Amino acid sequence: MLKVYGTKICRDCIACEASFKKYGIGYEFVNIFATMPDFKEFLRLRDASPAFAHA
Repeated sequence: MLKVYGTKICRDCIACEASFKKYGIGYEFVNIFATMPDFKEFLRLRDASPAFAHA
């Protein structure tokens, strides 16, 4: 199952979630603004991933 980190106010996150629902793709959505631990988990992943090097 996919784990998606995002927010409920981000247009890209909203579109991503809608696409997953439309095509029946299983996912877990982690709202990074919901709790501080969720935000810190996202930051740890972001800081360790070369995919975010350009950001």
